Amino acid sequence: MNATSVATTLAVPAAPPAVRTALVHVRDLTRIWGKGDAAQVGVASVDLDVVRGELLAIIGPSGSGKSTLGALLAGIDTPTSGSIVVDGIRIDQMKPDRLAAWRGGNVGIVFQDFHLLPTLTAAENVELALEFAGRSRRGRRRLALDSLERVGMAGQARKLPAQLSGGEQQRVGIARAMVREPALLVADEPTGSLDQANGHEVFELLTGLAHHGTTIVFITHDLALASAADRVVAMIDGGIDSITARGGR
Repeated sequence: MNATSVATTLAVPAAPPAVRTALVHVRDLTRIWGKGDAAQVGVASVDLDVVRGELLAIIGPSGSGKSTLGALLAGIDTPTSGSIVVDGIRIDQMKPDRLAAWRGGNVGIVFQDFHLLPTLTAAENVELALEFAGRSRRGRRRLALDSLERVGMAGQARKLPAQLSGGEQQRVGIARAMVREPALLVADEPTGSLDQANGHEVFELLTGLAHHGTTIVFITHDLALASAADRVVAMIDGGIDSITARGGR
């Protein structure tokens, strides 16, 4: 199965739920590093809801706070003040070990630079996300192969990252992020290291996952890709400048 057929298959929308509720609630969220004159504001007093099954794009210039907001939503970073509730669970007050455990089971994260271990095969890289999930080795391998199949990469399961193109490596990264069926996927500039064609293929893949119920926060500087999201959040100087509904579903 090639990437185009995968994207086409995934892009067929499932029947929408009768009522679309918010998965993520953010209120008065602030992230500051340092104190006094040396303080740096990453995010300032942000209020935001992310609807279940939504593809939400966050855009803004460098230093606008978009990646900081994504890290906070994913539980990679913790706020200075404010609240983050994901699927009914308040995560901003969690201790680091509990937050890490929650993140591993509830959030998929896709990075710009893939973050694949070079000495492991595609399947083994995906299996890493299941390392502490209490499954047998055989069970982990089956789930990893199923996840690679979803992104059109089952035929490349035994290849090392160096044997894959950039677009293929990013699809492996998405398979790894999705293997535990997380409620929320945060993708931080996932097309930033790809050429235009591969970038659009990866975006179509994410769009298809959203159509099938995954809630996706997509951080990007690519306005053309962002325009295809359900809503676009524009950030500047750590705050939300505007929220625009696009074509939507």
